[in-house]
Amino acid sequence: MQRLEKQLFVGTTVAFFLVVNYIKLVPYYFLGQLRADSLWTSLILLPLAPAGIYLGVWLQRRIETDTLYRAANVLLFLTGSKLIFDAVRALVLHA
Repeated sequence: MQRLEKQLFVGTTVAFFLVVNYIKLVPYYFLGQLRADSLWTSLILLPLAPAGIYLGVWLQRRIETDTLYRAANVLLFLTGSKLIFDAVRALVLHA
């Protein structure tokens, strides 16, 4: 870990996931997953984005740096574990 300041860590993480999610749009398009119904759902949920941003800023200002790093690591571990579980399950079901 590089032990970045909270603001730099959060900003770098946001920028990374922004780029990754935009890159994923291309394969989603070619896989036919960018359908009108999913785009409408995204449009309907769009007004919630500012609330998520403000909640994130509020939490980032109030959480200690060590707690922020610990929470980020736990959440990344849980997310990665679910992705691995889903991939293994898909392999087993389609084998």
